Amino acid sequence: MKKIFSVVFFFIVVSSTVAQRVYKYNAPGSDCYSEMIFEEKAINPKGVIVIDVKEQDILAYSQSNAYINSELFKNYNFLYINILNKGVVSMSSCLDVIIGTVASMNSLYKSVFYVIVNSSNSQKAYIQKANNDDEGFNLLYAGSIENKGIANMLDNATKNQVYRIPLNTAINGDLEAEAKMRNYKRNFDLGIYLLPLFLNGAELGIKQNAVTNYGLSLAKNIGTQFTLKANVGGAFKRPDQSSIQSAMQSKMQEAIKNGDSTIAIDQTLSGHVMIGGDFSFKYYFVKTKLFRPYTSIGIGAYNITAISGRIQDTIDISGIDPQNPSSMQGILGGGASPGSAPSGMTNTKTSFLVPQVEVGFEYRLAPIAKVNVSIPFKYFTDKTNTNLSTFTFGINLGLSFTLNPGKFPRSSKQKTPK
Repeated sequence: MKKIFSVVFFFIVVSSTVAQRVYKYNAPGSDCYSEMIFEEKAINPKGVIVIDVKEQDILAYSQSNAYINSELFKNYNFLYINILNKGVVSMSSCLDVIIGTVASMNSLYKSVFYVIVNSSNSQKAYIQKANNDDEGFNLLYAGSIENKGIANMLDNATKNQVYRIPLNTAINGDLEAEAKMRNYKRNFDLGIYLLPLFLNGAELGIKQNAVTNYGLSLAKNIGTQFTLKANVGGAFKRPDQSSIQSAMQSKMQEAIKNGDSTIAIDQTLSGHVMIGGDFSFKYYFVKTKLFRPYTSIGIGAYNITAISGRIQDTIDISGIDPQNPSSMQGILGGGASPGSAPSGMTNTKTSFLVPQVEVGFEYRLAPIAKVNVSIPFKYFTDKTNTNLSTFTFGINLGLSFTLNPGKFPRSSKQKTPK
């Protein structure tokens, strides 16, 4: 019977809160159709309490019930189940499908699952252990006993029990590869990023409403939810002399047609060099998922050189021969390379201290590769000229590579479950 239900397809997230999702799914080849919520809140879990909500609203029940609101069960995670249609199969088979799926997805032993059975026939509570600890789940007959008695019974039953399957144990293929996908502790990441920044107020003195930063990032994970990260990079734009040459050529052609002997040039050029970096402390809201939202706080320092100048001149074009393009060369710049800065440009150098906050998410594509998208908010505090302080925000797009995806945390030696 277990082989018939060994494959389970999940689909349609029907409702959610910040930390919960209700999944509807079925086992192919049967009418066993159910809802499920797996809630992981215990820091050091001893086991999973499985509750059949019996056609009640599963989301409402998961947020308010006698077990989850009790401190007696703070060391247990919860699996809520609502069997919508079990067809011709037994309730036990449906439970086995759900528990087996949750156990496989989270690398847990089935033996850590305790299904609450409310039995009014017996005043005495007891636990019916599975025949095979690696493949079966347990039944907890609550009877009329109070929560304290149930908690004591669970605590005794879970002594010396291994909650999570060791990383080097193979299940349905390469479990080590899956473990690497979910491992973040001790990771060291090297990455690249692209960060368009939108400027407000004084615009950093560079006379633009946006700049594009890019650079390198280094990150070191501390535990599974904290990361120290450093970025080094900048933004660069050279004054574009070709814009002046293009304007001169257009005006010259028009002036020759009109028989004029001079043209007036009045053009403004600008450019900038921004170099610096920042250091931040990141907090992830989940520990070992592939998709991890986060927030961070940090501080940075940047030096900006703003280059600007105004080119004003009246040029004699009386000697230009429209049939001989080479006669225009000297006037149009004598072949100077596009992007080179003409003489007369002024440089303004400014230093900024940059506090910042950031919200975003990262997603692991492979054991060695992650992408992240975030929205940083930065305030450039001018340390040399107080009228250039600027508030900025942007979109940070990053790709990072984990240099040690197989560096797993050391764990104490655990006893094998009986």
